[in-house]
Amino acid sequence: MAAARDNRFAPVRVTSRRLPGGDIVLGSGYTLANVDRQVGAWLRRLAETCPRRTFIAERRRDGAWRRVSYEEAAAQVDRLSTALLDRDLGVDRPLAILSEKSVAHLLITLAALQIGVPVVPVSPAYSLRPEAFPRLRDCLSIVRPGLVFVETEAPFAQALGALAPDTEVVVADPEPGSDATPIAALLQRLDRSAVDAAFHAVGPETPAKILFTSGSTGLPKAVVNTHGNLCSNMTAMVTLLPFLAATPPTVVDWQPWHHCGGGNHNLHAVLGTGGSYYIDAGKPTDGSFGRTVENLRDISPTIHFGTPLSYDRLIGQMQRDDDLRRTFFRDLQCIYYSGAALPTSLWDAMNDMSRSERGEAIPIVTGYGMTEFSPLQTLSHWPNTGPDMIGVPVPGAEVRLARIDGGFELRGRGANLTPGYLADPERTGEALDQEGFFRTGDLVDLIDGDDAAAGLILKGRSAEQFKLTSGTWVPAGSIRTALIAACAPFVEDAVVVGEKRAAVGAFLILNVGAVRERFAMPEAELSELMHLEALHTELAQKINAYNAANPASSRKVATVACTADLPSIESGEMTDKGHINRSKYLDTRSASVEALYSAPGPAHVMFDL
Repeated sequence: MAAARDNRFAPVRVTSRRLPGGDIVLGSGYTLANVDRQVGAWLRRLAETCPRRTFIAERRRDGAWRRVSYEEAAAQVDRLSTALLDRDLGVDRPLAILSEKSVAHLLITLAALQIGVPVVPVSPAYSLRPEAFPRLRDCLSIVRPGLVFVETEAPFAQALGALAPDTEVVVADPEPGSDATPIAALLQRLDRSAVDAAFHAVGPETPAKILFTSGSTGLPKAVVNTHGNLCSNMTAMVTLLPFLAATPPTVVDWQPWHHCGGGNHNLHAVLGTGGSYYIDAGKPTDGSFGRTVENLRDISPTIHFGTPLSYDRLIGQMQRDDDLRRTFFRDLQCIYYSGAALPTSLWDAMNDMSRSERGEAIPIVTGYGMTEFSPLQTLSHWPNTGPDMIGVPVPGAEVRLARIDGGFELRGRGANLTPGYLADPERTGEALDQEGFFRTGDLVDLIDGDDAAAGLILKGRSAEQFKLTSGTWVPAGSIRTALIAACAPFVEDAVVVGEKRAAVGAFLILNVGAVRERFAMPEAELSELMHLEALHTELAQKINAYNAANPASSRKVATVACTADLPSIESGEMTDKGHINRSKYLDTRSASVEALYSAPGPAHVMFDL
């Protein structure tokens, strides 16, 4: 059974039934109640109930926070909606957004949503790198936007030049003499009756967002999220995490809004509950993480969202920054991670710090989501005892554990499930099984076969499984996660190989910052670090410890190499989210794989285990 009762979280309630053939269907013991018809209802309600509370904030050029209240936001959103109606935007003429998140980005998004205009946030990487322009053109050719928004014009000038000539561009910060429309021009008029009429015409089936999948296992697809999808998902989250409604959250968030995690899950946890969202323009990279540190020194979050990489950077900084550590933990009620399993070393370090600062371990939770689920399908809504679980189905959602070679595939359906891929009925149909469950391709298992309430554990992707020459199935995704955790903090990612080989191997992608810090080499490049014998010794010890705990041929890693042959976004080997497409990465590296099992090549450094 799950951990002891904590009133920040709803009690665990799970339904379970077995189907003929051995499949298992899990559901939530909670029903969805009081689900709004459309996303715009949240802002209108909060502008009445907490008008002066900070809704959204961003840093100004002088470093001070620019705060916008719910009342101020609602007034601007209605004026922007008027301008969008004047431009005849709609389901067939959506709003595309190419730039990073900002106050203006959010206001024009909410203006479009409340009148039934779908919003298409596209990865900024597609517009800022010429080699990625083909991906941008592909995205825009699918959605055919009636209007495009960017925050600042200059960085996007080349991409904007490739738009259809009649596409209007709206800019928050236009260049002198620009042909683009300043967003201030869209705030000049309010037609209350027209906005209200459009608002009331929006319902649960109305498309709200079109999000492009990250493409970690194939080419991106245009996923439609309806208002019903988004509203049910927010309600489900608050049902299981009632502290969000009891104390409106304060969030400092770096995750991007063109991904469903940042733009749906994290943002709506604030917008749906009357919280305050502080835009963190930092990222968990060497060049940008300083902004995150500055923001978290200023603002104490009540819930913090992050990935294993961002928590690795944050923990490292807090270990040497007392002020940051105190501010971060002062009001914190929950630590939420996503994207991958949290390595045990980070889990333990976070617990140790929270006990030191607060006298208790702040609950650490996670869930399972996909763009197609808007995104949340399962949630571990109790203080977890380990980093591998993904929880139980959220209200309004069902999970089917479908038996396939190698275990159970997680399939899902519910109020949160997308109606399909835009203009792609063939792939929409292929994605569903005969019972209407979406095929995720992810392998899971019950933590306790006799108690569904104990939750699910993620085992990896079925597409990443392969067989050794012995016929043994290898769960590459599960090994990758475990290997990164075992090698923490030195390994940022790993590519597991061994198909049609006698044993499992792996290419290790180093965490350059962690290696530099450990060996006091702040200026060293990857090409130098990967040859360090002291690093090889420590990695060998860590991998041997992993192998001792995983002696079976299906999991034991027999040969490894540090690699400088990194995956690229342009070639489709890595998504803008940082996920490696294993099959694409290996497609052009057969010689490297051969070398891993014989002699190293110039881009790889092998070491003995």
